[in-house]
Amino acid sequence: MSARLSGRYGEVLGTARGRKWTDSADRCAFWIAESAPRFLRRVREHEQRPLILTGHGLSLRVDKRSLLVRDGYTHYPAKPNEWRFFNGALDIPPTIVVIDGSGDITMDAIDWLARHRVPLIRIRWDGQLASIVTSGGQAANASKVYWQRKLAKIRALVWRSPPI
Repeated sequence: MSARLSGRYGEVLGTARGRKWTDSADRCAFWIAESAPRFLRRVREHEQRPLILTGHGLSLRVDKRSLLVRDGYTHYPAKPNEWRFFNGALDIPPTIVVIDGSGDITMDAIDWLARHRVPLIRIRWDGQLASIVTSGGQAANASKVYWQRKLAKIRALVWRSPPI
């Protein structure tokens, strides 16, 4: 990706993948379309990717026994995304990550997340972990933690071995 910036109105502000940007709304629309979720899972498989939320005014609440999630406002004229997750559905994300957002989370939503074992992770604007809400005591995936520990043992063995 190459980018070229300019400070005048109407001039090209940047280029990406063969497309020119003339204003910030056009640039935002491009990156929103690039980051839009694509259905990469099969119909009968659980969702593997986390749900990432950001912006001002985001909301997690329970509406008619389903979790209603609204993404926040990040810029004008963006329309926030909205998701509805039903009990026992396959499209429930394994983790919900809030990156420097503001808004509201109801106690019923926290109970709903705990019932479905979905951790809620909040990350500050500088990348530092702010809080974790989970029912299982940890937000990590057990199989990934096992894999990382196994890899650490292998690395330790490789570093200890004498040179050839």
